[in-house]
Amino acid sequence: KEKLKVLIKAPPSNPQSDCTVDTGSLATSSQSSGKTSGRSKPWPNPFIIPTFSYDIELKLRKGNDTYQKDGSLLHLTNDIKTDK
Repeated sequence: KEKLKVLIKAPPSNPQSDCTVDTGSLATSSQSSGKTSGRSKPWPNPFIIPTFSYDIELKLRKGNDTYQKDGSLLHLTNDIKTDK
């Protein structure tokens, strides 16, 4: 069984200067409302994306590229799920 742990951090004092945004990860207007049928609360704004190790970032980028190319999903392995 796969689990995803989301840690919510307080936003930096000036979010514009302390973060970078990958335009490939921006939500469309229909997604940005944060409301889905199964959620009781919307996603926090801003949604803080955790930093990962260099190796995991490469695997995630490769998974994104593959998904963009042919729609294949990334299969999570134990090394990805347990990276700290």
